[in-house]
Amino acid sequence: MDSQNLGSRCSDSALHDSEAKYRAIVEAFDGLIYVCSQDYHIEFVNSHFIERTGYDPTGELCYRALHDRDSICPWCVNEEVFQGRTVRWELQSPKDNRWYFIVNTPIYLADGKISKQAMILDITARKRIEMVLEAYNDILEMIAVGKPLLDTQAAVAAVIEKALPGTCCSVLLLDEDGRCLHHGFGSHLPEDYVAAIDGLVVGPRSGSCGTAAYLGETVIVEDTFCDPLWEDYRSLASRFNLRSCCSVPIRSSSGRVLGTFAVYAAQPRRPSPDDLKTLESAAHLLGIAIERKQAERLIRESEEKYRSLFEQSKDAIYITGLDGRFIDANQSTLQLFGYSREELLGRVNVSETYVRPSDRKRFIEKISRHGSVRDFEVKLRKKDGREMDCLLTSSVKRAKDGNIVGYQGIIRDVTEQTRAEQALRQREAQYRAVVEDQTELICRTAPDGCITFVNEAYCRYFQKDRADLLGGSFMSFVLHDDRAEVEKHFRALGKTNPVATLEHRVLLPNGEICWQQWTNRLIFDHEGNPFEVQSVGRDTTQRKLMEEALQKSAEKIKLFAYCVSHDLKSPAVGLYGLTKLLHDRYRDVLDERGRTYCDQILKVAEQIAALVQKVNLYISAKEAPLEIEVVRVAEVLHMIKEEFSAQLNIRQVHWIEPQELPEIRADRIALLRVFRNFIDNALKYGGEGLNEIQIDYDQTAKFHVLSVRDNGVGIKGENSAELFNIFERHGAAREIEGTGLGLAIVKEIAEQHGGKVWMEVPHAGGTTFCISIARDL
Repeated sequence: MDSQNLGSRCSDSALHDSEAKYRAIVEAFDGLIYVCSQDYHIEFVNSHFIERTGYDPTGELCYRALHDRDSICPWCVNEEVFQGRTVRWELQSPKDNRWYFIVNTPIYLADGKISKQAMILDITARKRIEMVLEAYNDILEMIAVGKPLLDTQAAVAAVIEKALPGTCCSVLLLDEDGRCLHHGFGSHLPEDYVAAIDGLVVGPRSGSCGTAAYLGETVIVEDTFCDPLWEDYRSLASRFNLRSCCSVPIRSSSGRVLGTFAVYAAQPRRPSPDDLKTLESAAHLLGIAIERKQAERLIRESEEKYRSLFEQSKDAIYITGLDGRFIDANQSTLQLFGYSREELLGRVNVSETYVRPSDRKRFIEKISRHGSVRDFEVKLRKKDGREMDCLLTSSVKRAKDGNIVGYQGIIRDVTEQTRAEQALRQREAQYRAVVEDQTELICRTAPDGCITFVNEAYCRYFQKDRADLLGGSFMSFVLHDDRAEVEKHFRALGKTNPVATLEHRVLLPNGEICWQQWTNRLIFDHEGNPFEVQSVGRDTTQRKLMEEALQKSAEKIKLFAYCVSHDLKSPAVGLYGLTKLLHDRYRDVLDERGRTYCDQILKVAEQIAALVQKVNLYISAKEAPLEIEVVRVAEVLHMIKEEFSAQLNIRQVHWIEPQELPEIRADRIALLRVFRNFIDNALKYGGEGLNEIQIDYDQTAKFHVLSVRDNGVGIKGENSAELFNIFERHGAAREIEGTGLGLAIVKEIAEQHGGKVWMEVPHAGGTTFCISIARDL
């Protein structure tokens, strides 16, 4: 009997200990625990259950106590549990809309009955995070594919309004000046309220949104009816029953405020820390979407300025966002890659076209560091998989805050060029053979003057082997007295003047001094830096000797001409003087025939003197050096007009010249001689019908062009070339006094000024004489 009592006491003690442990576990559990019978009556709840519900529902039906239902829940799993199975599941309660994780397990009682134990954890926060993350992934995809900003804002608002029941959202966008907020989205807010806050001025006491934009930080107003930030907007809040408002600033990737994201509620409410994290995540998403759209707008606005050039260019021109997706591309880009516009834009990332991903990485590093790249060598892939060698020239697109928002550039397919370069290298041997066969001297020199290549003719001329010449200095052969001029010539070569010709003397190894003429071309590398001079030369010694002989002959002819002029002028002056005396003193003694003879002798003497003067002028025009200065053409014409004013007035010839005439660089005296000859010819040979002389001016890239047109009898066009020869006079002019030297003098002056003289015959009649004068004198 004692042993039975002892066993009973031990069993009671064990049961008591087991109950204590179970209760300790139950009370330590952070969630809710209840036990119900097979007839759905609650048999036990833990203290957390009572704290959560506010009362002890023991004895009540579980579906009424937990979910405010009058019948068994459609989702009830009691039957499965009472069959001995443990059931785990998630449920959103219709009573409070919160999510719970529930573990339902059977409890086997001593009397053979089975009860159900439900352990419940509130997983609303986790479910909200999962829901928000899932929704955010969808929203990020919307942003990536370029959905309209309004759609993205609506999607973000829908997520938040679902995660925070009883709230409605608003998006306000900050203007470019950073002074006012404008409506972006708020479909569940009253339209009158949306209109009232559109254009809200930011400031330290400007409601939740205006203050958040001003401070750049989250502003929480738990009760708008009493918060000082809403003092100026309290009537609006009261009118539309907006009791609480939490506003989070929307920022760009650089931290610049783009707008605000606000959550309103109809009762005083303060967001939890988890709620704030959710709102900040939403604002971050909106920042990405807004910044992308602003970046795309900036890029498109910039691109519109060059749309015509963009579309018509034969080069492949593209624009991408910062993420590498094509935002725009011209027709040449579509043809280059083989995509349609719909296939490429917003769907293809430029990185997908790179054959080697490492090239894309190098490109991003270089363009981020320098802001642009030029002729970046890369191998790209077409839509059909074919590879091509390309040169990529690109620059970054930046927002106002300096952040990179995209890239724009030009892609050139140089596949054929690469093949051509290979072919060129194959033909280089052929070229070398041709160069070696030339009789002209050919060499190449480095910028420091060292010889890098000579052909066989060069070696023969200087009587040296190629090995002895390469690496040596070209200047070593130049005569010492000519070296300064040769060095000056090479220094003058550059990008604007890459080719020039020079003559100088060289000293051959045998001691012979020879003349050479060299045409030198400065060669640039692919980066535009000079790296070599290519020279082609020939021996001009014989020509120089002939020129010297011609010069000596010309000097003798000039001396002869001066002697003849002097010998002619003195007798002519004497003859004129004696005849003048005879005519003046004995006119009355002479008969009519005698007086006529005197007049003819005087006229002939005058013609001889005029001829001598013209010959001297012709020689002077050929020999006298030019005195180049800045000459006002209008002043020269004024002097000529005054000189011929008497003839112009007597013959009633109308003088026409442009209102605006330039200043040109020329020899003033020579220019006077040109116009004097042109005007004199017009008056002499224009005939009785001459009544107009017109001076005109024109210019080309290299020349000033001056012309004198008259409406006289004119000259046949086929005579024009001969008119400028010395002593040449056309048939109609032989009846008029003249020497035939005037236009020859004009020709010499034109050639000395780097130009030429010519005659034109207008369709309306008359004659036009033109002279061109180089602009670079």
